Amino acid sequence: MGQTTAEKIFNAHLRDEPFPGTKVLDLDRVLCHEITTPIAIADLQWRKKDRVFDATKIKAVIDHVTPSKDSKTALQAKMLRDWARRHEIKDFFDVGRNGVCHALFPEKGFIRPGFTAIMGDSHTCTHGAFGAFAAGVGTTDLEVGILKGVCAFREPKTIRVNLTGALAGGVYAKDVILYVIGQLGVNGATDCVLEFHGPVVEAMSMDARMTLCNMAIEAGGTCGICQPDMTTVDYLWPFIQEEFASKETALAAYQQWCADTDAAYVKVLDFDVSNLIPQVTYDFKPDCVKSAAEMNGTPVDQVYIGTCTNGRIEDLRQAAEILRGRQIADSVRGIVSPATPDIFKQALAEGIIQVFMDAGFCVTNPTCGACLGMSNGVLSEGEVCASTSNRNFNGRMGKGGMVHLMSPATAAATAITGVITDARTLYEDSAMKKSFGGPVITLDRADINTDEIIPAKYLTEATKEALTPYCLEDLNLEGFDPKSEKLDNATVIITRENFGCGSSREHAPWVLEVNDIHTVIAESYARIFRQNMFNCGMLAIELPKADIDRLMELEQASGGTMEIGVQLQEQVLTASSAGGEASFNFEISPFDKALVEAGGWVEYADARY
Repeated sequence: MGQTTAEKIFNAHLRDEPFPGTKVLDLDRVLCHEITTPIAIADLQWRKKDRVFDATKIKAVIDHVTPSKDSKTALQAKMLRDWARRHEIKDFFDVGRNGVCHALFPEKGFIRPGFTAIMGDSHTCTHGAFGAFAAGVGTTDLEVGILKGVCAFREPKTIRVNLTGALAGGVYAKDVILYVIGQLGVNGATDCVLEFHGPVVEAMSMDARMTLCNMAIEAGGTCGICQPDMTTVDYLWPFIQEEFASKETALAAYQQWCADTDAAYVKVLDFDVSNLIPQVTYDFKPDCVKSAAEMNGTPVDQVYIGTCTNGRIEDLRQAAEILRGRQIADSVRGIVSPATPDIFKQALAEGIIQVFMDAGFCVTNPTCGACLGMSNGVLSEGEVCASTSNRNFNGRMGKGGMVHLMSPATAAATAITGVITDARTLYEDSAMKKSFGGPVITLDRADINTDEIIPAKYLTEATKEALTPYCLEDLNLEGFDPKSEKLDNATVIITRENFGCGSSREHAPWVLEVNDIHTVIAESYARIFRQNMFNCGMLAIELPKADIDRLMELEQASGGTMEIGVQLQEQVLTASSAGGEASFNFEISPFDKALVEAGGWVEYADARY
């Protein structure tokens, strides 16, 4: 019988089995913060056991209340600070270098596939996104971990969650995990690992996977786990490149932790999320979930964007694309807290902080404070907060307050209107409404020029719409029919190198646009055509020849039924047909991505300048 990822990690780290079903594991990481660790430190001192098992494997941060808000929180910080100095714990992150633990520690490369990690924090399950077993524990377990480098767990049970289809525009990892929790219930995964599989997970970035795993605990799960793949390797590469000869070598090493195809699960859940829409919680439990549309119009007093769930750069980008050029409602106070200093700096460099400030948000330093009602965004009795955090318990962000959980995009839209709002409704003419995927037509030829895309004789037309009947009219390609039903239905073109060579006229992308073709996937483009595409808010995706060959093969094998799904935030496209699915990574510059998100250069320039 095969093994799950958790079973493989348990077997590799087993120190002892003192009783049947009780596994004492060696720990690769013991993670600490100033709320739960000082009590462990004090108890170890009282027991005259003030020592650590391995200072290089302990990572510590002050993150929950930072800077300290009063003498009590200052004492907690001092205890952690003094302890780290006393035991020469080099990876200690004090005020100014600190960040939210579950964003900071992965960002520093501390978590690897196959690792075991514990922390006195329930959302330690976040780190399972790397193919690790990472669990929140109580202070006594943390104390033993610090002292001896071990932790005891029961035999792991695993629930497999298969996420199939492709996410629609404006739907994100936060919506997926809220939906899954709504289906499972708050105790549906108690004492279990949630092991996430499927093309939706494979297409997610590490930021998105961490969001997914972060909330496993809200269904009772011990850990959320994703399968390590090249996305994992790419994220970790700056930290592991001296360990491996190549990324492919690293991938082969890390995939030993992937679940076997014949692994046994206590339950297998299948969710096709193709039709999923933005999700929001109501009431005081994380499994009380409705669509944003059902919650539409619910007034809020505060909007909070940040935390270990959604304070990463992708989350800030998602919110900023909604906020750009807009103001938050007068009835709302908006607060955003980038999760780490590096995220803050990147958001500054990309102009995202400016977008938040121009919209009327208060920008704070990295901190967990608001999430658990301790600082930097506490609610008064009777107030309502739209939050990107992970818990909506009664009084969580302040006694008598109500918290509605949602994605950064939904939170940003809610800030603008002052009531819970599906962000997609604010983008009738934008990238969020425009389709960047769909049915495919393949043009298997290099050097397709602008005269073939739209003949020069039609340049006298005064409107884009007048070009519609002439798309690819003179294309010289054996077997191609410009009047075919397949071209009429296509929204994606897959083609070869140097697409769009020839004239600088923008009529070429215009004729594609008015025929509902908003995405071209090619080996390369003529420079002006490529820029014209992005200037029109359209996607020109460049893939290596091997990937184009593969897409052509998949289209042929599908009998012409293949469809492409594009996730712009994650920069991943998925080819889907009756024969299966395949995912491909692509890259576009931050500026080109901003043009697409804004709906083109005119909209971007008008909003920014």
